[in-house]
Amino acid sequence: VVPDSGRGSWLFEPQSTNRMTTSEPTSGGVGFTFPAKTWANGLINGLNATEASSGTKYWYMSSGIANEYSTFSFFVEMEDGSEPIIGNSSDANSDFVVTVKGWFMAESNITKTNTIGNVWKIEAPSRVNELAGTGPIGILKYSGQSNKTFSATGFQIEQSSFATSYIPTNGEVNGVTRLQDAAFGAGSSDLINSTEGVLYAEIAALANENVQRISSISDGTANNTIQLGFLNSATNYKFFASVRVGGSFQAFMTYDFGAVQPTFKKCAVKYKQNEFALWIDGVEVSTDTSGNVPTGLNELSFDRGDGGQDFFGKTKCVAVFKEALTDAELT
Repeated sequence: VVPDSGRGSWLFEPQSTNRMTTSEPTSGGVGFTFPAKTWANGLINGLNATEASSGTKYWYMSSGIANEYSTFSFFVEMEDGSEPIIGNSSDANSDFVVTVKGWFMAESNITKTNTIGNVWKIEAPSRVNELAGTGPIGILKYSGQSNKTFSATGFQIEQSSFATSYIPTNGEVNGVTRLQDAAFGAGSSDLINSTEGVLYAEIAALANENVQRISSISDGTANNTIQLGFLNSATNYKFFASVRVGGSFQAFMTYDFGAVQPTFKKCAVKYKQNEFALWIDGVEVSTDTSGNVPTGLNELSFDRGDGGQDFFGKTKCVAVFKEALTDAELT
């Protein structure tokens, strides 16, 4: 059992490269100043934008890569401590514009998170209909927008459909790459029962993406497994649980939360001969009453069992129970 300590979560992320040459800039763009600054989140430097004069726009940009997703993220702090408002060039209620591949991004397509001390992380992914573009990526301030002053730093551009955690760069021409996260050493195989049991995890996806992300107990292959994770969808937050014996599905259960942002869910797959169930947040959401259970289960992995389809996400707790828990115990 890996219990929830109540002090955050494990973060498992894929390999990613920050293409920005200097993520905490001291120069560049048009119309910006670059005062010395130490941020509440530990970053330094960055640009400062005041009210734009008539006909002037401020910008800090890179460019997109054709036929690739681009996600632009950065940190921003409004001088008055308010939440930043992102809009278009003529919106007097907005503070600045975010552009990805030359497209002005609506707030509905942007994630804003107040991280610490009114320092907001902005995450703006390109959309499917924008993949072919190679236009600029960055932030702009127009004279038609608010009079508010803001600072920004921690710029990051990734070839990904979602933002990962911050990767600092300092003049590297090709950016900086962070390798994928991994965890090893799941404990004693004697704690895993092939006849019956429960695989439990409190997890959250990094984003809704069209790739399955899986944790499992297995015999070291993907042919004999109990799997629990996120079902592939670029729009919806979906979970699934499956049981495979000799490569054939014995049970496949799913639940769809719809087009919502990922949040932590307490998930469990119960397995026993002809008795399978998927539970989420104490509710039985799907069952299967016909099927066999795999033999030789001896390994807990953050993948589908053979090293493929790695689990990338946030994890507060993982547990394996040797008995098929009762409904009362799973509620």
